[in-house]
Formats: sequence, C-alpha cells, structure tokens
Amino acid sequence: MISTDYSNIAVTGIGAISPIGIGFENFTNAAMKSNNGIKKLTLFDTTGYSNDTAGEVPDLCNIENIKKHKLQRMDRSTQFICAAALLAVEDAGLVINEKNKHRVGVIIGTTFGCLKSTSDFDTMSLTQKLPLWVSPSDVPKTTINAAASNVSIVLGAMGHNTTFCCGNTTMFVAIEHAIELIDSGKLDAVVVGCVDDLSKQSYLHHKAIVEQATGKPWQNGSTPFDKRSTGYTLAEGAVVFIIEKCPVANKSVYVAIDCVSQAFFGDTNKSYFCVPKETEYAHLINKAVHAAGLSLKDIDAVSCSANGWHAFDIVEAGALKRVFGDAVPPMVSIKSLIGEAYGAGSAFVILLAISVAKRQEIPASINLVASGLDLKYEVRKREKCLINNVLSISFDPNGDCACIITSTRGLA
Repeated sequence: MISTDYSNIAVTGIGAISPIGIGFENFTNAAMKSNNGIKKLTLFDTTGYSNDTAGEVPDLCNIENIKKHKLQRMDRSTQFICAAALLAVEDAGLVINEKNKHRVGVIIGTTFGCLKSTSDFDTMSLTQKLPLWVSPSDVPKTTINAAASNVSIVLGAMGHNTTFCCGNTTMFVAIEHAIELIDSGKLDAVVVGCVDDLSKQSYLHHKAIVEQATGKPWQNGSTPFDKRSTGYTLAEGAVVFIIEKCPVANKSVYVAIDCVSQAFFGDTNKSYFCVPKETEYAHLINKAVHAAGLSLKDIDAVSCSANGWHAFDIVEAGALKRVFGDAVPPMVSIKSLIGEAYGAGSAFVILLAISVAKRQEIPASINLVASGLDLKYEVRKREKCLINNVLSISFDPNGDCACIITSTRGLA
C-alpha cells in the first residue's frame, strides 16, 4: 500500500461559480449571511412539473473572462468550469508558461456535465434528413472529458489531464488524486475542479427517481436535516481549487489538506440508493481524524453532505452522533442555500468548509424548523468561532463515501 504524504499540501487559489455568487469572496459573503440562492427556474419550461425552483447560476455574459477567452462557443457546464479555472489561477497567482506548463495538471470532475449536449446532438441526428447534416463542432461537447480538455486549452496547462465521475464524492476523489500526483513528483501544481449544470434532461432524471422535492419548498429553499423535507432541490455551478505543495515563495494559502479518506459502502444486492450504515460512515470519519493526526476535540466544524434526502440525512446525523457523542461540532450545510449540485455539490461542501475557516465564523442555518434528530447542531444566528480544522463529508446514492479534513494551522 502506497502512503501519501499530506504535509504542506495546500489550496492556494479558488474559483467559484455558484447560485449565490461568482468568485470566492462573493460566495463567502453570501454564505456567511445565509443568502438563499434557490429561485424559480428560468433555463427551461417547468409547466406541469411538481417543482419549479432550483439553485440556478445567474447570467455569466458580463464576466470578463467569458468575453476575453470567447467561452461562449462552449456548452453551459464547460463555460462554468473554464470561468472558475481562470478565476482560480488568477487568485493563486499561478503563471503557466513554456517553462512549467508540463508541470501543471488538470483534474475535473462531473456527473451530468455533458448530458444536455449529448441529448441535443442525438436529437438533431435523428431529426435531420441525414446525420451528416449535424454540425461536427457539436461532437466534442458530447464527451465526458470536454470540461477537463477545455480547461487545459484555455489555461495552457499541458501536464496530467483527467476526468472523474464519482457522483456526490467526485471532488473528494479528484483532490486525493491531485495530491498523489504532487506527492509522487509528477506535478508541481494541479487545477482540480468539479462542475455540473442544470438542464431539462438532468431535471427529468431526478424527477424520475422520486427524491426530488415536490411542491414549493419552504422559502423557495432546500431543507437538509428537516423532517418536513420532501426531497432535494437541484442546483448547478463549478468550483476550482489550485493545489500546490507549500510553502511556495511569496504565496499565501487558504487551507492545508490534512487527509482524504474514501470508501465504498454500497449494497451488492442493489444497483442504486445504497444508504450506508451509520457504523460504516462513523468508522470512515474516525479513520480520517486519526489519519490527520488529530483527536475528535480538534474538529471545530463539520461541512455536511445533507441535502434533504431524508434517508441519507438521518444516516449522516447518526454517524456524527456515534463519532462525537453529545459534543458534535457546529454543522453547516451549503445545500440549504444552493440545493444539490450532485458532483459539483461535493465541491461546494469543501468550499463552504474553507469559507468557514477563512472567516472564523459559522453561518446561521436556514429552513431548519423540525429536525427530529438528536443533535445540537442548530446554529440560529451567525457565530464567531475559533476554527482551525474542518471536517467535510459527502456520500453518494451509489455507495461512495468520503471525508476530507482541511486546516488553517501554521498557515500564512
């Protein structure tokens, strides 16, 4: 078994495209104010559907990076991730040139990133008189690696290029792979991100599995950990982190990455909806804390996976109760503000953890009225706290589970 050295692995730059703000500072400001990013959908007609709200990203047309790099030719998800990557590289002060371009890698995760492009292309192929009449320029948009490839093209990064698709744990797995590449000496820096977008195709998929929220959610919002929840509310967006081995001369960092822990707890008798056991998830959390060289009392906050899918929310709450007992740290859920963005949702979980550590405060919970859970996690008002270590957790209906611990200890 190969042991990964996490010492001095850090996040040096961040780019965010979210329903509550573009860029890390705007996202963090909105999150700390508990701004609700879930509104009525405008991307497609929802007439006759049981839910017409979602965490939709505002129009990107006025973003300078979009106009400068002519990202308009890309589909929505690729626009998101390229814009986020450009913001992250600028934020990190990472200059990619002829000397280092082969030492900078790109790892991008997505779950439904090319679904709309593939569906539209297939539809055109069937409705045109001849398939040859379909524009060949639309073909690259249908590949799952379109996002990662375009990020490399836009940035000029010529190192390792990979695409991950691991559902709601995608960003966790992508970061772990990025750290392995840096630790092995193959790369000096990795542009690691995750993206998913809203489309009628993905909307109908989630409607079909009957766990999408029905009716109008309270305050047009999402309701993690609340027993009134009828399911999750969909969202979209992109997050990109620049991962480097620090210290890097003249460069400050956001957080160090102390540990990534991942496991599969799926049911071999089922193909989907594999709810892990509380004991299994508790074991994974304990494993992550131990691997980071910490004790349970060192965890100052938890960024949760909770999205309003009650079967999973109950397990998450129960696992934390098993691990921490009555001393569960303050818990935050970004999905109460923006909804569930599937693969990108895992990135927003980590992004909120970094926001909490950066601001040293916990945002108030919203849409939490009737939890029915034995946890003292309700943060009723914005609180200033001393926050060094944050545990982020996420799990996917297919059975993938993951934890990551980020730290501000000893950082500039």
